Amino acid sequence: MTEQYRGGLGKRESFLISTLAREDKKIFTLEDVKAIIGNVAKRTIYNLVRKKCEIQGIDFSTASQMFPENIFDTLRPYWERELGRLLNPLPDLRNVLDDLQAELDFLP
Repeated sequence: MTEQYRGGLGKRESFLISTLAREDKKIFTLEDVKAIIGNVAKRTIYNLVRKKCEIQGIDFSTASQMFPENIFDTLRPYWERELGRLLNPLPDLRNVLDDLQAELDFLP
């Protein structure tokens, strides 16, 4: 079960998690692994977004800036024309945007 939480980890980190996160051990639980990797990923994403905005001269204050009211209408033609050539079936744009907003909910 630990395998699915190893993505992007180095050999040492992966070995450490394998060793410590066995279900029969109480030192380091699978829930600990989920919490640590989740928090590191969220912190990394936040720092990348903040830094990217800083470099581009964009004042970033909230995640809602990434999802203006007209985003669906703006993206729909590109979604269908460009991504539609690559994915079959094409996921519903509104569902993808809703899921993305939910995933980025941790941003201020």
